[in-house]
Amino acid sequence: MQCPKCESDDVLLCSTAYEQGKSVIKRKGKIEGGMDGGGRITADHESTETVLTEFAKRAAAPALTTNSLWYSLIGAVVAFFVVPSVWHDFTGHNPQWLYFLLLAAVAVAIYRLVTGYKKRRSEDDAQKAAWERSWICKRCGTIFEPAQKTPGVTPVE
Repeated sequence: MQCPKCESDDVLLCSTAYEQGKSVIKRKGKIEGGMDGGGRITADHESTETVLTEFAKRAAAPALTTNSLWYSLIGAVVAFFVVPSVWHDFTGHNPQWLYFLLLAAVAVAIYRLVTGYKKRRSEDDAQKAAWERSWICKRCGTIFEPAQKTPGVTPVE
């Protein structure tokens, strides 16, 4: 396998490059302190930190998309409770159609949440699959997918 940019043979799968450049640092310690009355306080401390080299950061998997559609649902539910109260303050009554309209807004928000989740999930899966097939050149840092070859087909020259 060769890098398409610099033609170097020094290439790695992105997942391998990421794992090779990842370090987990665990720290343990003891914290001691004094109090005004002369007593002492001691506490054990433990922390874990993951550190990535710049090369590993470049080879890392794509970030998954966040599902901001939850805000649509939250907004619709809040509107379901707030709008009738405000409407009542201005007009003195709440018409029946207002509740149907707000219920429809909640239904649309739920529909958008479900369909948006499915769409984003399939996009995330496709990006992850592409990352798992990707290689990175250790010389120039180019990320590439190997050329697809169809078995039994000879290229025309």
